[in-house]
Amino acid sequence: MESDRISKELEELTGKIGIADNDLSNSRAEYESTKAEYEEAEEQLSKVNSDIENVNSLLSNTELESQRLNGGLMLSQSRLTDSLITKSITVIELQLLIKIKLQSRPM
Repeated sequence: MESDRISKELEELTGKIGIADNDLSNSRAEYESTKAEYEEAEEQLSKVNSDIENVNSLLSNTELESQRLNGGLMLSQSRLTDSLITKSITVIELQLLIKIKLQSRPM
């Protein structure tokens, strides 16, 4: 009787150990799958962060180039304006000289 009871308990414990081993095996497999998904997500995040850094760098360089070009354009406009003013002054001076000469000529 006692040995029957012990055999029955041993059988129950063996079944429970089998269930626990199966649960542990499933948990390990699920852990490995989750770990692989996490590592893949980390790699994707790292790539996205790298892409963002590249875009920011490109944007910064583009802004600097735009500022440089705008500065050059403003300088060219200033030089052109100065040249036009100088030419206009020269034309006005010539017109005045012609007027003075024409007025000083006897008729």
